[in-house]
Amino acid sequence: MRREQAEREAWAVFARELADRLVDARTQHGLTQAELAERAQISLYSVQTYENGYTAKGNAVNPTLMTILAITQALEVGLDELLPTPPALMTHP
Repeated sequence: MRREQAEREAWAVFARELADRLVDARTQHGLTQAELAERAQISLYSVQTYENGYTAKGNAVNPTLMTILAITQALEVGLDELLPTPPALMTHP
């Protein structure tokens, strides 16, 4: 149980850092959330959720790789600029 809680907390920190980087990259490019959504061909709701860092249910966001790539291409940034250092998640036996 402790390990699962630690993993959830580590993922929440990662998601919040991703959200902060996404907001920074978007605003540095002078884009609105709607403009980013259109360029990345994702929904405005998705952009808003990723920038919030949490889903409507209160879980840390977990965008797909395809979505992350679409966002980096739309912002013309590298993955290393958008993604924070991943958490050291524990593996399950």
